[in-house]
Amino acid sequence: MRNSIIKIVFFLIVSIILLIPEDNSIKNSTSDIYLPAHNLYPVRQIEQIVVSIIPEQQTYFNSEISTISTTKIISIGKVENINSRKVKNLNYSKSDKISSSKKITYSNNKKNYNFLHNYYNTDTYLSFYFDNDIFNNTDYYYTNGIKFELINPIFSYSPIMRFLLSCPGNSINYYGISLVQNMYTPTNPDLGDIMINDRPFASYLYLGHFKISNDAFNKIRFTSELDIGVIGPVSLGGYFQSTIHEHEPLGWKYQVQNDVLVNYKVEIEKGLLSYNNFEFNGLANASLGTVYTNASIGFTSRFGKFEAYFEDLDITPYSKNNKTGDKFRYYFYLKGRANFIAYDATLQGGAINRNSTYIINSKILNRSVLQASMGFVFAYKIFSFEYEQFFLSPEFNTARPFLWGSVKTSFSL
Repeated sequence: MRNSIIKIVFFLIVSIILLIPEDNSIKNSTSDIYLPAHNLYPVRQIEQIVVSIIPEQQTYFNSEISTISTTKIISIGKVENINSRKVKNLNYSKSDKISSSKKITYSNNKKNYNFLHNYYNTDTYLSFYFDNDIFNNTDYYYTNGIKFELINPIFSYSPIMRFLLSCPGNSINYYGISLVQNMYTPTNPDLGDIMINDRPFASYLYLGHFKISNDAFNKIRFTSELDIGVIGPVSLGGYFQSTIHEHEPLGWKYQVQNDVLVNYKVEIEKGLLSYNNFEFNGLANASLGTVYTNASIGFTSRFGKFEAYFEDLDITPYSKNNKTGDKFRYYFYLKGRANFIAYDATLQGGAINRNSTYIINSKILNRSVLQASMGFVFAYKIFSFEYEQFFLSPEFNTARPFLWGSVKTSFSL
Protein backbone atom coordinates (compact mmCIF):
# COMPACT_ATOMS: atom_id res chain seq x y z
CA MET A 1 0.00 0.00 0.00
CA ARG A 2 2.90 2.37 0.77
CA ASN A 3 4.23 1.99 -2.79
CA SER A 4 0.75 2.69 -4.20
CA ILE A 5 0.45 5.91 -2.19
CA ILE A 6 3.91 7.05 -3.35
CA LYS A 7 2.90 6.42 -6.97
CA ILE A 8 -0.32 8.42 -6.54
CA VAL A 9 1.50 11.39 -4.98
CA PHE A 10 4.09 11.31 -7.77
CA PHE A 11 1.29 11.10 -10.36
CA LEU A 12 -0.45 14.16 -8.88
CA ILE A 13 2.76 16.25 -8.79
CA VAL A 14 3.57 15.46 -12.41
CA SER A 15 0.00 16.28 -13.49
CA ILE A 16 0.12 19.66 -11.75
CA ILE A 17 3.47 20.52 -13.36
CA LEU A 18 2.19 19.60 -16.83
CA LEU A 19 -1.18 21.33 -16.60
CA ILE A 20 -0.36 24.58 -14.79
CA PRO A 21 0.50 27.43 -17.17
CA GLU A 22 2.86 30.33 -16.63
CA ASP A 23 1.39 32.83 -14.17
CA ASN A 24 0.38 35.94 -16.19
CA SER A 25 -0.74 38.05 -13.22
CA ILE A 26 0.97 41.38 -12.58
CA LYS A 27 3.77 41.06 -10.08
CA ASN A 28 6.31 43.10 -8.06
CA SER A 29 3.87 43.78 -5.22
CA THR A 30 1.44 41.82 -3.05
CA SER A 31 -0.51 44.64 -1.46
CA ASP A 32 -4.06 43.69 -0.45
CA ILE A 33 -6.88 45.98 -1.48
CA TYR A 34 -9.98 46.24 0.64
CA LEU A 35 -12.34 44.40 -1.64
CA PRO A 36 -12.91 40.89 -0.20
CA ALA A 37 -10.52 38.14 -1.24
CA HIS A 38 -8.52 40.08 -3.83
CA ASN A 39 -4.88 40.90 -4.41
CA LEU A 40 -3.58 43.88 -6.39
CA TYR A 41 -0.31 43.64 -8.33
CA PRO A 42 0.93 47.07 -9.55
CA VAL A 43 3.83 47.21 -12.03
CA ARG A 44 6.30 49.95 -11.13
CA GLN A 45 8.13 50.15 -14.46
CA ILE A 46 5.05 51.33 -16.38
CA GLU A 47 4.24 55.01 -15.88
CA GLN A 48 0.53 54.77 -16.46
CA ILE A 49 -1.93 51.88 -16.93
CA VAL A 50 -5.51 52.20 -18.09
CA VAL A 51 -7.74 50.17 -15.79
CA SER A 52 -11.18 49.27 -17.13
CA ILE A 53 -13.82 48.56 -14.48
CA ILE A 54 -16.87 46.77 -15.85
CA PRO A 55 -19.01 47.88 -17.58
CA GLU A 56 -17.51 50.77 -19.62
CA GLN A 57 -15.90 53.73 -17.90
CA GLN A 58 -12.17 53.98 -17.23
CA THR A 59 -9.96 54.57 -14.26
CA TYR A 60 -6.30 55.62 -14.45
CA PHE A 61 -3.62 54.05 -12.33
CA ASN A 62 -0.43 56.06 -11.90
CA SER A 63 2.33 53.65 -10.91
CA GLU A 64 4.76 56.36 -9.88
CA ILE A 65 2.64 57.44 -6.92
CA SER A 66 0.48 54.30 -6.67
CA THR A 67 -2.90 56.00 -6.90
CA ILE A 68 -6.27 54.94 -8.22
CA SER A 69 -9.27 57.23 -8.41
CA THR A 70 -12.67 56.84 -10.06
CA THR A 71 -16.38 57.47 -9.62
CA LYS A 72 -18.67 55.05 -11.46
CA ILE A 73 -21.22 52.25 -11.27
CA ILE A 74 -19.59 48.83 -11.20
CA SER A 75 -21.29 45.48 -11.82
CA ILE A 76 -20.97 44.58 -8.12
CA GLY A 77 -23.30 47.40 -7.14
CA LYS A 78 -23.28 51.17 -7.04
CA VAL A 79 -19.82 52.23 -5.93
CA GLU A 80 -19.83 55.96 -5.31
CA ASN A 81 -16.16 56.54 -4.56
CA ILE A 82 -12.96 54.62 -5.04
CA ASN A 83 -10.08 56.86 -4.06
CA SER A 84 -6.69 55.83 -2.87
CA ARG A 85 -3.44 57.64 -2.19
CA LYS A 86 -1.63 54.32 -1.83
CA VAL A 87 -2.58 50.99 -3.34
CA LYS A 88 -2.40 49.10 -0.06
CA ASN A 89 -4.94 51.48 1.46
CA LEU A 90 -7.54 51.36 -1.30
CA ASN A 91 -10.99 52.03 0.18
CA TYR A 92 -14.46 51.95 -1.33
CA SER A 93 -17.99 52.85 -0.32
CA LYS A 94 -21.09 51.16 -1.72
CA SER A 95 -24.76 52.01 -1.55
CA ASP A 96 -26.18 48.81 -3.03
CA LYS A 97 -25.73 45.14 -2.20
CA ILE A 98 -22.97 43.27 -4.01
CA SER A 99 -24.80 41.31 -6.70
CA SER A 100 -22.36 39.69 -9.11
CA SER A 101 -18.72 39.05 -9.89
CA LYS A 102 -16.28 41.90 -10.22
CA LYS A 103 -13.36 42.32 -12.56
CA ILE A 104 -10.71 44.94 -13.17
CA THR A 105 -8.36 44.72 -16.16
CA TYR A 106 -5.33 46.68 -17.22
CA SER A 107 -4.29 47.46 -20.77
CA ASN A 108 -0.69 47.59 -21.94
CA ASN A 109 0.79 47.01 -25.40
CA LYS A 110 -2.72 46.26 -26.70
CA LYS A 111 -3.08 43.24 -24.40
CA ASN A 112 -5.68 42.84 -21.65
CA TYR A 113 -5.03 40.96 -18.41
CA ASN A 114 -6.82 40.62 -15.12
CA PHE A 115 -5.76 43.37 -12.72
CA LEU A 116 -7.18 41.39 -9.80
CA HIS A 117 -5.44 38.09 -9.16
CA ASN A 118 -8.50 36.29 -7.76
CA TYR A 119 -12.14 37.24 -7.51
CA TYR A 120 -15.30 35.30 -6.80
CA ASN A 121 -18.81 34.85 -8.08
CA THR A 122 -21.44 36.21 -5.73
CA ASP A 123 -24.50 34.30 -6.98
CA THR A 124 -26.04 31.41 -5.03
CA TYR A 125 -26.65 27.95 -6.51
CA LEU A 126 -28.39 24.90 -5.07
CA SER A 127 -27.96 21.40 -6.57
CA PHE A 128 -29.42 18.00 -5.74
CA TYR A 129 -27.92 14.68 -6.92
CA PHE A 130 -29.59 11.28 -6.82
CA ASP A 131 -27.53 8.19 -7.78
CA ASN A 132 -29.11 4.74 -7.95
CA ASP A 133 -28.72 1.45 -9.78
CA ILE A 134 -32.51 1.19 -10.09
CA PHE A 135 -32.08 3.06 -13.40
CA ASN A 136 -30.47 -0.17 -14.66
CA ASN A 137 -32.85 -2.53 -12.85
CA THR A 138 -30.23 -3.80 -10.37
CA ASP A 139 -29.80 -3.55 -6.61
CA TYR A 140 -26.20 -4.14 -5.57
CA TYR A 141 -22.70 -2.58 -5.27
CA TYR A 142 -23.08 1.24 -5.33
CA THR A 143 -26.80 1.05 -4.70
CA ASN A 144 -27.73 4.59 -3.62
CA GLY A 145 -26.21 8.03 -3.27
CA ILE A 146 -27.70 11.39 -2.27
CA LYS A 147 -25.93 14.73 -2.40
CA PHE A 148 -27.02 18.29 -1.59
CA GLU A 149 -24.74 21.08 -2.75
CA LEU A 150 -24.90 24.81 -1.99
CA ILE A 151 -22.61 27.44 -3.54
CA ASN A 152 -22.47 30.88 -1.93
CA PRO A 153 -19.61 33.37 -1.34
CA ILE A 154 -20.32 33.35 2.39
CA PHE A 155 -18.50 30.01 2.55
CA SER A 156 -15.26 31.73 1.51
CA TYR A 157 -15.00 32.84 5.16
CA SER A 158 -14.88 29.24 6.41
CA PRO A 159 -11.43 28.48 7.88
CA ILE A 160 -11.42 25.19 5.95
CA MET A 161 -11.31 27.09 2.66
CA ARG A 162 -7.74 28.16 3.33
CA PHE A 163 -6.71 24.54 2.69
CA LEU A 164 -8.35 24.50 -0.74
CA LEU A 165 -6.66 25.51 -3.99
CA SER A 166 -7.07 28.33 -6.49
CA CYS A 167 -5.77 28.43 -10.03
CA PRO A 168 -2.26 29.95 -9.98
CA GLY A 169 -3.23 32.49 -12.66
CA ASN A 170 -6.17 34.88 -12.71
CA SER A 171 -9.33 33.10 -11.66
CA ILE A 172 -12.93 33.33 -10.53
CA ASN A 173 -13.72 31.16 -7.51
CA TYR A 174 -16.88 29.41 -6.35
CA TYR A 175 -17.17 28.34 -2.69
CA GLY A 176 -19.60 25.70 -1.50
CA ILE A 177 -20.56 22.96 0.93
CA SER A 178 -22.07 19.54 0.28
CA LEU A 179 -23.86 16.89 2.33
CA VAL A 180 -23.40 13.34 1.00
CA GLN A 181 -24.60 9.86 1.93
CA ASN A 182 -23.55 6.81 -0.14
CA MET A 183 -24.51 3.13 0.34
CA TYR A 184 -22.94 -0.13 -0.92
CA THR A 185 -24.23 -3.71 -0.80
CA PRO A 186 -23.26 -7.17 -2.11
CA THR A 187 -24.93 -8.73 -5.17
CA ASN A 188 -27.75 -10.21 -3.06
CA PRO A 189 -28.50 -7.88 -0.14
CA ASP A 190 -31.56 -9.94 0.92
CA LEU A 191 -29.44 -12.83 2.23
CA GLY A 192 -28.72 -12.76 5.93
CA ASP A 193 -25.31 -14.44 5.73
CA ILE A 194 -21.89 -13.09 4.85
CA MET A 195 -21.13 -13.52 1.15
CA ILE A 196 -17.43 -14.36 0.91
CA ASN A 197 -15.54 -12.69 -1.97
CA ASP A 198 -18.43 -10.29 -2.53
CA ARG A 199 -18.75 -6.64 -1.60
CA PRO A 200 -19.37 -5.92 2.09
CA PHE A 201 -22.24 -3.71 3.22
CA ALA A 202 -20.96 -0.17 3.74
CA SER A 203 -22.18 3.41 3.94
CA TYR A 204 -20.75 6.80 4.81
CA LEU A 205 -22.01 10.30 5.54
CA TYR A 206 -19.98 13.50 5.33
CA LEU A 207 -20.05 17.27 5.12
CA GLY A 208 -17.74 18.58 2.41
CA HIS A 209 -16.21 21.99 1.78
CA PHE A 210 -15.23 22.59 -1.84
CA LYS A 211 -13.82 25.29 -4.06
CA ILE A 212 -14.05 25.54 -7.84
CA SER A 213 -11.50 27.88 -9.42
CA ASN A 214 -11.77 28.79 -13.13
CA ASP A 215 -8.98 30.36 -15.16
CA ALA A 216 -10.76 31.24 -18.42
CA PHE A 217 -7.66 32.70 -20.09
CA ASN A 218 -5.60 29.50 -19.75
CA LYS A 219 -8.65 27.16 -19.85
CA ILE A 220 -7.93 25.52 -16.50
CA ARG A 221 -10.21 24.53 -13.63
CA PHE A 222 -9.07 23.50 -10.16
CA THR A 223 -11.62 21.69 -7.96
CA SER A 224 -10.52 20.90 -4.42
CA GLU A 225 -12.55 19.45 -1.57
CA LEU A 226 -12.12 18.50 2.07
CA ASP A 227 -14.67 16.02 3.46
CA ILE A 228 -15.26 15.24 7.14
CA GLY A 229 -17.73 12.64 8.38
CA VAL A 230 -18.19 9.01 9.36
CA ILE A 231 -18.29 5.56 7.80
CA GLY A 232 -20.23 2.73 9.40
CA PRO A 233 -23.61 2.25 11.14
CA VAL A 234 -23.69 5.83 12.48
CA SER A 235 -23.99 7.06 8.88
CA LEU A 236 -27.52 5.51 8.89
CA GLY A 237 -27.14 3.80 5.51
CA GLY A 238 -28.72 0.57 6.72
CA TYR A 239 -31.57 2.45 8.39
CA PHE A 240 -32.51 4.40 5.26
CA GLN A 241 -32.22 1.45 2.89
CA SER A 242 -34.36 -0.70 5.17
CA THR A 243 -36.95 2.09 5.32
CA ILE A 244 -37.35 2.50 1.56
CA HIS A 245 -37.12 -1.20 0.57
CA GLU A 246 -40.18 -3.42 0.48
CA HIS A 247 -38.03 -6.37 1.57
CA GLU A 248 -35.59 -5.35 4.29
CA PRO A 249 -31.93 -6.14 3.47
CA LEU A 250 -30.65 -8.55 6.12
CA GLY A 251 -26.89 -8.15 5.93
CA TRP A 252 -26.37 -4.66 7.33
CA LYS A 253 -25.36 -6.14 10.69
CA TYR A 254 -22.12 -7.21 8.96
CA GLN A 255 -21.37 -3.80 7.47
CA VAL A 256 -18.04 -1.98 7.67
CA GLN A 257 -17.81 -0.68 11.24
CA ASN A 258 -17.74 2.91 12.51
CA ASP A 259 -14.69 4.96 11.66
CA VAL A 260 -13.75 8.56 11.02
CA LEU A 261 -13.92 9.91 7.48
CA VAL A 262 -11.42 12.58 6.46
CA ASN A 263 -10.65 12.90 2.77
CA TYR A 264 -8.96 15.52 0.60
CA LYS A 265 -9.47 15.59 -3.15
CA VAL A 266 -8.04 17.79 -5.89
CA GLU A 267 -8.90 17.71 -9.59
CA ILE A 268 -7.28 19.61 -12.46
CA GLU A 269 -9.04 20.06 -15.80
CA LYS A 270 -7.41 21.55 -18.89
CA GLY A 271 -9.11 22.61 -22.12
CA LEU A 272 -7.52 20.92 -25.13
CA LEU A 273 -9.99 21.59 -27.98
CA SER A 274 -12.73 24.19 -28.12
CA TYR A 275 -15.12 25.15 -30.91
CA ASN A 276 -18.55 26.79 -31.00
CA ASN A 277 -20.45 23.58 -30.27
CA PHE A 278 -17.72 21.14 -29.17
CA GLU A 279 -15.20 20.92 -26.32
CA PHE A 280 -12.62 18.34 -25.33
CA ASN A 281 -10.89 18.59 -21.94
CA GLY A 282 -8.29 16.49 -20.15
CA LEU A 283 -8.36 15.86 -16.41
CA ALA A 284 -6.34 14.38 -13.56
CA ASN A 285 -7.32 13.99 -9.91
CA ALA A 286 -6.18 12.41 -6.70
CA SER A 287 -7.75 11.66 -3.30
CA LEU A 288 -5.99 11.05 -0.01
CA GLY A 289 -7.75 10.06 3.20
CA THR A 290 -9.24 7.46 5.50
CA VAL A 291 -11.89 6.28 3.00
CA TYR A 292 -10.38 6.80 -0.46
CA THR A 293 -6.76 7.01 -1.56
CA ASN A 294 -6.59 6.92 -5.33
CA ALA A 295 -5.79 8.83 -8.51
CA SER A 296 -7.21 8.98 -12.01
CA ILE A 297 -6.60 10.46 -15.43
CA GLY A 298 -9.21 10.94 -18.13
CA PHE A 299 -11.14 13.20 -20.47
CA THR A 300 -14.49 14.97 -20.90
CA SER A 301 -16.05 15.88 -24.24
CA ARG A 302 -19.35 17.59 -24.96
CA PHE A 303 -21.28 18.96 -27.93
CA GLY A 304 -24.36 21.13 -28.15
CA LYS A 305 -25.32 24.65 -27.10
CA PHE A 306 -23.40 25.73 -24.02
CA GLU A 307 -21.21 28.44 -22.53
CA ALA A 308 -17.44 27.99 -22.43
CA TYR A 309 -16.62 25.44 -19.70
CA PHE A 310 -13.87 27.43 -17.99
CA GLU A 311 -15.72 30.75 -17.83
CA ASP A 312 -18.48 29.76 -15.40
CA LEU A 313 -20.59 26.87 -14.11
CA ASP A 314 -23.41 25.31 -16.14
CA ILE A 315 -26.09 27.21 -14.26
CA THR A 316 -24.34 30.61 -14.21
CA PRO A 317 -24.68 31.92 -17.80
CA TYR A 318 -28.27 32.94 -17.04
CA SER A 319 -28.84 33.51 -13.34
CA LYS A 320 -31.03 35.85 -11.32
CA ASN A 321 -28.19 38.35 -11.18
CA ASN A 322 -26.95 37.83 -14.74
CA LYS A 323 -29.54 37.74 -17.53
CA THR A 324 -27.12 38.26 -20.42
CA GLY A 325 -26.51 34.56 -21.19
CA ASP A 326 -28.57 32.14 -23.27
CA LYS A 327 -31.93 31.21 -21.79
CA PHE A 328 -31.73 27.72 -23.32
CA ARG A 329 -28.65 25.51 -23.05
CA TYR A 330 -28.48 21.85 -23.96
CA TYR A 331 -25.68 19.42 -24.73
CA PHE A 332 -24.57 15.79 -24.67
CA TYR A 333 -21.31 14.62 -23.14
CA LEU A 334 -19.01 11.63 -22.91
CA LYS A 335 -16.47 11.00 -20.13
CA GLY A 336 -13.81 8.38 -19.53
CA ARG A 337 -11.13 7.81 -16.93
CA ALA A 338 -8.68 5.25 -15.62
CA ASN A 339 -8.71 4.94 -11.81
CA PHE A 340 -5.69 3.75 -9.83
CA ILE A 341 -6.72 2.44 -6.42
CA ALA A 342 -4.51 2.38 -3.33
CA TYR A 343 -7.20 2.15 -0.63
CA ASP A 344 -11.01 1.91 -0.56
CA ALA A 345 -12.58 1.68 2.90
CA THR A 346 -15.96 0.60 1.50
CA LEU A 347 -14.19 -2.61 0.43
CA GLN A 348 -11.28 -2.88 2.86
CA GLY A 349 -12.79 -1.48 6.06
CA GLY A 350 -11.94 1.64 8.03
CA ALA A 351 -8.37 2.91 8.08
CA ILE A 352 -8.35 3.21 11.90
CA ASN A 353 -10.99 0.76 13.12
CA ARG A 354 -9.95 -2.67 11.82
CA ASN A 355 -12.69 -4.60 13.63
CA SER A 356 -15.19 -5.02 10.80
CA THR A 357 -16.70 -8.52 10.68
CA TYR A 358 -16.16 -8.92 6.95
CA ILE A 359 -14.08 -7.01 4.36
CA ILE A 360 -12.57 -7.85 0.98
CA ASN A 361 -9.11 -9.40 0.93
CA SER A 362 -6.82 -6.75 -0.54
CA LYS A 363 -5.10 -9.43 -2.66
CA ILE A 364 -8.15 -9.75 -4.92
CA LEU A 365 -8.65 -6.00 -5.43
CA ASN A 366 -8.18 -4.62 -8.93
CA ARG A 367 -5.80 -1.69 -8.57
CA SER A 368 -6.74 -0.30 -12.00
CA VAL A 369 -10.43 0.29 -12.76
CA LEU A 370 -11.99 1.87 -15.83
CA GLN A 371 -14.95 4.23 -15.56
CA ALA A 372 -17.01 5.74 -18.39
CA SER A 373 -20.21 7.75 -18.56
CA MET A 374 -22.44 9.58 -20.98
CA GLY A 375 -25.31 11.96 -20.41
CA PHE A 376 -27.17 15.10 -21.34
CA VAL A 377 -27.94 18.50 -19.82
CA PHE A 378 -30.96 20.72 -20.42
CA ALA A 379 -31.05 24.17 -18.85
CA TYR A 380 -33.59 26.97 -19.05
CA LYS A 381 -32.89 30.29 -17.36
CA ILE A 382 -32.11 29.56 -13.68
CA PHE A 383 -32.92 25.80 -13.81
CA SER A 384 -30.75 22.91 -15.02
CA PHE A 385 -31.52 19.19 -15.36
CA GLU A 386 -28.91 16.47 -16.01
CA TYR A 387 -28.92 12.70 -16.41
CA GLU A 388 -25.70 10.65 -16.49
CA GLN A 389 -25.28 6.90 -17.10
CA PHE A 390 -22.16 5.32 -15.56
CA PHE A 391 -20.17 2.15 -16.31
CA LEU A 392 -17.52 0.73 -13.95
CA SER A 393 -15.25 -2.22 -14.64
CA PRO A 394 -14.93 -4.90 -11.87
CA GLU A 395 -13.37 -3.56 -8.66
CA PHE A 396 -12.12 -6.98 -7.50
CA ASN A 397 -11.46 -10.37 -9.07
CA THR A 398 -14.89 -11.90 -8.40
CA ALA A 399 -16.90 -8.72 -9.07
CA ARG A 400 -19.12 -7.93 -12.02
CA PRO A 401 -19.05 -4.86 -14.28
CA PHE A 402 -21.51 -2.37 -12.88
CA LEU A 403 -23.97 0.24 -14.18
CA TRP A 404 -25.81 3.01 -12.37
CA GLY A 405 -27.57 6.27 -13.21
CA SER A 406 -27.41 9.75 -11.75
CA VAL A 407 -29.94 12.62 -11.84
CA LYS A 408 -28.90 16.19 -11.01
CA THR A 409 -31.03 19.32 -10.73
CA SER A 410 -29.64 22.82 -10.11
CA PHE A 411 -31.17 26.23 -9.39
CA SER A 412 -29.89 29.76 -9.17
CA LEU A 413 -31.33 31.29 -6.00
